[in-house]
Amino acid sequence: MTEVVDAPAFWLTAGDPGPLPGLPLESPCEGWCPCAVGESSAAAPDGFWATPGVTPPPAGPSRLVSDLRSAVDALAAHGAVSGSRVDTGTLLELAERVRGLALRELAEMEAVGGHARPGDPTTVATWLRDTQNLTDSAARAGVSLATSLRDDLPHIGDLLVGGHITREHAAAVVAGVRGLDRDVVREAEQGLGALAQVTDPVDLRKRLRDKAAAIDDRIAAEAERRARERMGLQLSDVGAHTSVDGTLAGDDGATVRLAMDLAIEASRAAGDKRGKAARRADVLVEWARDHLARVHGRGDSLADDAHTVRTHTHVVCTPEQLAAAGTADAGPPTLTDLLDRDLAGGAPAAAGIAGDRGTLSRGALRRLACDGLIDLVAIQEGRRADPLYVGRAARIVSRELWRALITRDRTCVVKGCHRPPAQCEAHHVKHWADGGLTDLTNCVLLCHQHHHDHHDRGMTLTHRDGRRLTERGWAHAPP
Repeated sequence: MTEVVDAPAFWLTAGDPGPLPGLPLESPCEGWCPCAVGESSAAAPDGFWATPGVTPPPAGPSRLVSDLRSAVDALAAHGAVSGSRVDTGTLLELAERVRGLALRELAEMEAVGGHARPGDPTTVATWLRDTQNLTDSAARAGVSLATSLRDDLPHIGDLLVGGHITREHAAAVVAGVRGLDRDVVREAEQGLGALAQVTDPVDLRKRLRDKAAAIDDRIAAEAERRARERMGLQLSDVGAHTSVDGTLAGDDGATVRLAMDLAIEASRAAGDKRGKAARRADVLVEWARDHLARVHGRGDSLADDAHTVRTHTHVVCTPEQLAAAGTADAGPPTLTDLLDRDLAGGAPAAAGIAGDRGTLSRGALRRLACDGLIDLVAIQEGRRADPLYVGRAARIVSRELWRALITRDRTCVVKGCHRPPAQCEAHHVKHWADGGLTDLTNCVLLCHQHHHDHHDRGMTLTHRDGRRLTERGWAHAPP
């Protein structure tokens, strides 16, 4: 009699449960057949492994990889080593180096077909997905990163394997230069590596996309096109609430943000301690009610010529960039020059909306100059790329000085923090009460959280360039 088995429970058994009970054991096939797929390569016909470029896979890990595994097993069995900076830092460095070695091996697998098995059409990406339980997109991204480091950016791959950068830095470089000509990237690879070693991955990718847009205007135009395609607003009922979620492109987003910020300040009531998000919701509801009143009710609470209102957008660019926007055949700078300028603390490589809101193509810059009211914040080349004009010294930061801070700092200046200016405040490095001036040399952008940490908790903050911000002012970071 055949034994009745709970099949789902059988297949969920941890490890190999053996043959399914109740089924007769079949005699092994003679010779090679598809049953052998996934088993030892010895079961495959000799002709398969004779395919040019395909070699039989080893029965197990190579000696070097086996030794590495043994060392890791020993560390795992030992437990925490010491908790010291040296041991912890060394392990973090080794972890990144092993990630780089894995990417190098993945690229080699793609080149030699090391994933292939008889009768199995699996690609390297699907093999990676299945063995590591990744999503399709994550697996494809891993293979793409591995092959890009091998084919286009070998120096960046060497820095990763050498422990000088992390995998996140390598991925940021690959994404940052995507779309540029291979020869252009190869020529600037040393500069890319130098920038990657002194910049966090998020800022690195932004800087490189900025440079790519300055070199090839099609990249900025394509980014604008994709942003417009992604524009949309979703209203979803969630219980007794309505969830609002959406995406706006470039200058459209800047227009809405400016209008909301002005409306928030105009309608702010005394004693209202709610956050800006709650007050934005009030403004959105008020706009909807105003529209309904104008269309379906009596009176008009908006100006009759409301359609003539223009965007007031802060655009950051150099005079040379503005001049080039009006010249169709103006030649772009080289990536090497832009990297040298960035490492020296120079001006942004491409024109953009103030506050790190993205770069602008020449076409968009011309369009905004024609149909919008642009508040141009021109900057000059210099070690710190200081704006040409700032407001006069006073205790309260002026509108002009605030624009200048946005132009120079772009985000909160604390290392690793990327909160935009809308979430930041102007901070006096040397406090006003201690005789500090309200000017560009004595002010920086700090997000609400870091501003609170510094003032109320006395926390010392580290600037993205390595300087330390103490209660007494700047103090250089220790070597």
